[in-house]
Amino acid sequence: MDQIIEIAIDGRHLSRDRGFLKVSQDHAEVGRTPLDQIAGVIVHAHGTTWSTSLLTELADRGVPVVLCAANHAPRSVLMPLEGHHAQGARMRSQWQAKTSLVKQAWKQVVIAKVLMQAAALDAVGEPDAPLKMMARKVTSGDATNIEAQAAVTVP
Repeated sequence: MDQIIEIAIDGRHLSRDRGFLKVSQDHAEVGRTPLDQIAGVIVHAHGTTWSTSLLTELADRGVPVVLCAANHAPRSVLMPLEGHHAQGARMRSQWQAKTSLVKQAWKQVVIAKVLMQAAALDAVGEPDAPLKMMARKVTSGDATNIEAQAAVTVP
């Protein structure tokens, strides 16, 4: 069972301990998760510290670590760099992609984001029709900024 670990409380320390990601606060353990069950780590608490051995162990397992800014928006992603030629080829393909492909990919991302917002509203019994209609209007590269419009449409 893959887990996404979210660190949201200030002052936590993350380390590796016998095959586990250990979370500590003021030198006392407050939680642990087997490293083999971690699919990703998201850190948006201030003052979080970690050990290098933990980060290298996560990299060995292909686990990304997302670092967020004070506004909780992702600011950086630590991705493992594997020695396999496929990863370099994949990265090269991404940075050499034609603008039209990038814009079409962004369109699909925005549509997915807006439809997920609609699903969240539906789950709590709120009307989702405005967002579903907005998702249909997304253009290549989201030139009309439907993503932002959908964000302010949510009650």
